[in-house]
Amino acid sequence: MARDISRVLIETVVRKMLREAKDSPERSIRNLVDMALYFSDGRIQRNFFTVAQEMLRNERSAYYPLLRDVLANVDEDRLLDFGMVMGYQGFVRGSKAIRAAEAERGYSIPWFLTLRIDGGTYPQQEAAYRKLLEEGQALGIRGYLLLPTGRPEALLSLAEAFPNSFFVVACDGGFVTEGLAEEADRIHNLVLAPYGEQAEEACALLRKKRSLYVLAAFYGAAEAEDIAGGEVYSRAENCHAPLTLLLPEAACPEEAQRKVYGSVVSERQRQAYRTIPWEAVRDGELVDGVLSGGPCAVTLDSQGALAGTEESAFTLGLPALLKRNFPRSTVKK
Repeated sequence: MARDISRVLIETVVRKMLREAKDSPERSIRNLVDMALYFSDGRIQRNFFTVAQEMLRNERSAYYPLLRDVLANVDEDRLLDFGMVMGYQGFVRGSKAIRAAEAERGYSIPWFLTLRIDGGTYPQQEAAYRKLLEEGQALGIRGYLLLPTGRPEALLSLAEAFPNSFFVVACDGGFVTEGLAEEADRIHNLVLAPYGEQAEEACALLRKKRSLYVLAAFYGAAEAEDIAGGEVYSRAENCHAPLTLLLPEAACPEEAQRKVYGSVVSERQRQAYRTIPWEAVRDGELVDGVLSGGPCAVTLDSQGALAGTEESAFTLGLPALLKRNFPRSTVKK
C-alpha cells in the first residue's frame, strides 16, 4: 500500500508540473531535474543529474522549444503514463530491485533488454517471450527495446500483458498504418519508433493522433559519416520526434559505433537540434551504470540467444544466461 501511495503522490506532482510547464517549460524542466538530483541515490546518480543541470543552463537550448512542442502535441495522459512507467517503475522500483538482485545473486542485470524478434515466427514463440519477460520482471527489468522483422502488430499484446514495463518498438515506417496507430495508442506503456524511407509519413500520422513516438535509425559504417554530419537529427526535427534512437546493425564495426557515439555526446552538449540523440547500446550502458553502478547491455536474437554466443534464454532461462555471462566479483552474504 505504501508503494501505491508513493506512486500516487509522485504522479500528482508530475501532472502538476506538466501543466505548469506549458506556460514555463524552462523553469519546470529545471525544477524537475533539481528534484531528481535531490532524491538521487548514490554518487553516480548525483553526477548524472548534476551534468543535466549544467546542460539546462544554456538558455538558447533547442530542448526548450522541443519541450514546448511535446507538451502542445502529445496527449497529456499518454505522456504521463509512459513517463510514470519508465520513471517510477523503471528508474525507482526497477533499479532498486536490480541492485538488490545483483548483490544477492552475484551477476549483473541489465536495466533493459534488446530483443530482435522474427515477426513471422513470433506467434509460435509468444509463450517463450512471455516467460522471458516474467523472468525479467522478477529481476527488476522494466524496459524492452523490440526490434521485429516484418509487421509489429502481434507484439502489442506483449506490452499489454506487462503494464508495469515500458516498450519501445522500432518498426519500418511503411508498417505504421491507421490501424496500427489506433491499436498502439491504446497502450500507454508502448512507444513506436518508425524508421526507413516512410518514417516521415509514419511520424505525421502518429503526431496527428497526439501519440508519443521517436524516430529510429539503423546504422553501419556507411551511415556513421552522415550521422556525425547531423543529417539524421535534421530529419528527426522535421518529424517532430523528441528523441532520435540510433541502432547499430549487428555487424556494425566498433570504430563506427565509437564515431556515432561521439556525435551523440557532442550534439547533446550543443543542444542545437530539437531532438535528443540516443545511441541504444552505449547510452543504455550509461543509464545502467547510473542505476546499478555497472554497465550491462544485453541483446537477444530471434532464438533468444545472447549476441556473440549460442546460449539461449529460451532454453537456459534468463537468470542462468546472465549468471553464466555477466558474473560480478562480490555477492551479498
